[in-house]
Amino acid sequence: MSILDVLSALFEIGVLWLLFYQLYRNMKDSRAAAILAGLLAVILLVVCIFNLTGAKVLSEIIKWVFSYGT
Repeated sequence: MSILDVLSALFEIGVLWLLFYQLYRNMKDSRAAAILAGLLAVILLVVCIFNLTGAKVLSEIIKWVFSYGT
């Protein structure tokens, strides 16, 4: 691993930290934070249910849908 790889990784970590920090500051104590937390909880619950029941097609559809969001 070269020094350039390390600097690149540190830069990426810094940018991500800055983005998440700004998101946290803007959403702290707001209604949007509660909505986002609820939405993430529902998504996590649905994915867990799909995985436990062996619903492979539905699980793949959920993964496919969320891969477009990233």
